[in-house]
Amino acid sequence: TLTLQPSDFSLPPSANPDKNVSIVFVMDYSTSVVGDARAAMEGAVVDFINSMSPGDYAAIVKFNGVNPTPILVAQPFTQIDGAAGTDMLVTAAMLPVPGGSTNLYDGINVALDQFLSPPAGVTLPSGPKAVVVISDGLDTTSINTQSFVLNKASSFGIPLFTIAVGTPGTTGSNVMNILAARTGASFISASSEAE
Repeated sequence: TLTLQPSDFSLPPSANPDKNVSIVFVMDYSTSVVGDARAAMEGAVVDFINSMSPGDYAAIVKFNGVNPTPILVAQPFTQIDGAAGTDMLVTAAMLPVPGGSTNLYDGINVALDQFLSPPAGVTLPSGPKAVVVISDGLDTTSINTQSFVLNKASSFGIPLFTIAVGTPGTTGSNVMNILAARTGASFISASSEAE
């Protein structure tokens, strides 16, 4: 299974808001990903959420190009609290979404917007912020472009950590590598369910 820890993306967590993290998980629910990688992808996100520290925040965005809502904010920014907030995030991570074509860049754009407009009453900690994109890197239906989301992420100072799942091929792997490299983040290839 895919194993990620918040420490892969941040300073060691603590109760200090300068060190608490805010992360948006962007999950690809296109047919090319959910057939082989859905269970591993959801399990990895749940494990990550469960290992976050109180005071951290997470949000979950799911995308596919043919769902009636092609970009679903499955859970807006919610505080990790070891109780109801954490449970809402876990439930959202496991929420099934019908698969279809891929609108990766639109999904990333919506994820970045979560930092611009957190829910009413939510003040994100001043510590590290990141978007974690789990996808095969293919895009067939986005309105936004790779350049647009790269520029937006860079202007906000938000790294795009990418994890290539499913069957990304050379094209998808290159896209995921570029998204990470150009925003100062890391690219992880996890092309098999075990990885």
